[in-house]
Amino acid sequence: MKKIIHLTDLHIGYGDLDKKLSKLISNLIYAMQPAKDYVVLVTGDISENGNIKENFHRANDLLKKLKQAGYDVLVVPGNHDYGDGITPFKENIRSFRKNFYGSASVEFPKLDVITDPDDGSSIAFIGLDSMAGGYDFPEPRVLAQGYLGEKQLKDLDAMLAGAEASAAAKRVVYLHHHPIDKNVSMMLRDSEGLGEVLGGHSVDALLFGHKHQGRKWNARWGVKRLYDGGTSTGKGDDPWRHRVIDLTKDLRMDYDGDFL
Repeated sequence: MKKIIHLTDLHIGYGDLDKKLSKLISNLIYAMQPAKDYVVLVTGDISENGNIKENFHRANDLLKKLKQAGYDVLVVPGNHDYGDGITPFKENIRSFRKNFYGSASVEFPKLDVITDPDDGSSIAFIGLDSMAGGYDFPEPRVLAQGYLGEKQLKDLDAMLAGAEASAAAKRVVYLHHHPIDKNVSMMLRDSEGLGEVLGGHSVDALLFGHKHQGRKWNARWGVKRLYDGGTSTGKGDDPWRHRVIDLTKDLRMDYDGDFL
């Protein structure tokens, strides 16, 4: 079964973080071989400011190096990817999706079932947009809060119950906003709804970022692994984690690759 490398909160466009990401990627490619054994999962805030398109292009160019080296790479947007971190703009939503998915019409939840060619085992990865696509966010919009929305939660419930996700050996849900921490200015407003959906299904990991804490919040909602990835490029000297996750082993075997 493929292993997961969790990255998050790259914030390309802030200071010299593009150089740090370049170093991180070079070290990752050197250390984590063969590439076909890994899925690199990036849980949002890839850009520091989605209003500056050069940030998207630079981040995408760097992440393409992972794809070219043979890694599967999956991403979801964060609040900074849709704007300045506070206010999202429709143009940026389309730009993000076109840059990282190849199409502006991609919808969430986004399901990718990835199979290990060596043993045939598969993992269903379900990505969520915790900015509710920038359209469905209820007012008042408070600073850097996140929101999934009723439709996305309903669709997630159906997707987890569906044949494709159910047939996979493991299931991983990933999003940007922190679903546990209740800081009013940064919280996921409908985290309880997310918990209710996850609790009704077999989910092996919930991965996220946003808070730059790098902490574990395990064994909630029936999910063994709940990991905050910190900020993988160390924005503002906040903690980073580059967790390497093997879902076939005890979670105590997960470790920090420390690619910086």
